[in-house]
Amino acid sequence: MTSAPPRGKVAFLFLGETLLIPHLYPIVEALAATSDVPIDLWVSTSVHESLLTRWTAPFSSVRIRRVPGFRRVADDGTGRNPVLPAKIPMLVRLLPYLRSARVVVCAEQTSLWLPRLFPMRAKFVKTSHGVGSMSARDDPRRRAAALTLVPSQRERQTYLDRGFAPDRFVATGYVKADFTHRTHAAPPFADTRPVVLYTPHWQQHRSSWWRWGRRSCGGSSRTGATI
Repeated sequence: MTSAPPRGKVAFLFLGETLLIPHLYPIVEALAATSDVPIDLWVSTSVHESLLTRWTAPFSSVRIRRVPGFRRVADDGTGRNPVLPAKIPMLVRLLPYLRSARVVVCAEQTSLWLPRLFPMRAKFVKTSHGVGSMSARDDPRRRAAALTLVPSQRERQTYLDRGFAPDRFVATGYVKADFTHRTHAAPPFADTRPVVLYTPHWQQHRSSWWRWGRRSCGGSSRTGATI
């Protein structure tokens, strides 16, 4: 009888802006709740570390690890985005530590430079953040991911139309919708009727707000963003 090969770790890369955390963390939670596979969460700053340490306390299989170049920053507990370490040097220094992982999961495209440029045993899984047509689907780093999780069959088809292999794209739904650690705040309005908040994209070429929104709303210039 031959024994099964040892399972390697699954590594998650929390290296980018805090707004990416909700796009990645639900996968951590689901994996930790349904298996005992060892999970390493690599964090780039003390803000990431503080949030993830609190949330993963119930999961014995999860370990928080600091990347080379880890940055300790002022943190008011709200998860506001900190100043991040330089991404490429951080990734290069992290490379030896990922050699024991069987799978590496990331939510940002920069991390895909690792499998694109270096021979690696670990298979990279890229989870999409955002929905719609703004993704850089033709970026060559996309082909370095062994698997990409996309929010819909329609999104998956856009990659297949570009010649990507069908078995490397899975429609999972919108991962962020399963994020349960958001902070709910009461709207700052005296009126108690239901309120719809519209947050235009901060890049003007990606939003119609900058062309007609202010005029339509009586000239108001108040816009906001939530993370």
